[in-house]
Order: sequence, then C-alpha cells, then structure tokens
Amino acid sequence: LQEVIEHVFDYKRIINVAYSHLKSGGKLIITTPYNPKLWNAIDEHAGHVRRFTYSQIMDAVKKFSRTKVFVTGFPFYRFINFLYGVYLSLTKKKHNTGEFIANPILFQIYTKVVPYLLRVDRLFDFTKFGKAIIVVAKK
Repeated sequence: LQEVIEHVFDYKRIINVAYSHLKSGGKLIITTPYNPKLWNAIDEHAGHVRRFTYSQIMDAVKKFSRTKVFVTGFPFYRFINFLYGVYLSLTKKKHNTGEFIANPILFQIYTKVVPYLLRVDRLFDFTKFGKAIIVVAKK
C-alpha cells in the first residue's frame, strides 16, 4: 500500500482487507506521509485526507505478528515545501502544478536546489525528522 492510505478516510479497513488477503508469514509494506504538523498545499493538491502519527500507524497494524516502522528523512526538502507554502500564502494563490512549472523563477530554484538538498537529506533517513513512514508488517 504505497502512498494509498493517506487518501482514504477509513484507512484501517483497507489495512484489514490487505491483512485478510495475506498468507501466514506474508508481508505488507505501507508508505505514507508522516506528521500532521507538516500538512501543506502539496498534501491538499495530492488529495490527502491526513498525515499520520507514529501511534496511528502502530494502532492500525497491531494485528500483525511482527511490525517494523521507519520514519524517513527529507527535512531540507520539507523546508522547500515550507517556503513554497509561504509563497502561496503571501501571493494568495493555491498550488497549481502547471503554474509552478511555468513560473521560471520557482521552477529554476526547484530544479537547481532540490537535488542538492535531497543529497543532504539522505543523512537524516530513519530519524524522527522525516516526512514519511515506511511500515513492514508480517502476518
């Protein structure tokens, strides 16, 4: 369930259906956005209905026999998203992918800066400063 459960209201039902279809010893892998405090215009544009806390995820997968939960990095990429959110607030605009790409200044900043920030972000993988959760749950 990669980047799925953040789009639905009844995410526990989806996880339970996946559980019921797994054979004994089968594994379910879930990736989803982490930390409701990081909610931003990109979440809204993507159709997310929530970002998850660690405890919400642990509660949703409690019926599995074995679970590993990781929070992955990207604090600098998150900073770029924050700055973009500030830009949207100041200009009173909503996120629009077409306009973003068509704006030469924003697009140049994004394409020049983000690749370097993502390299630095790798240092923060699997720390609490991340923006995504990866779950590996065994039935």
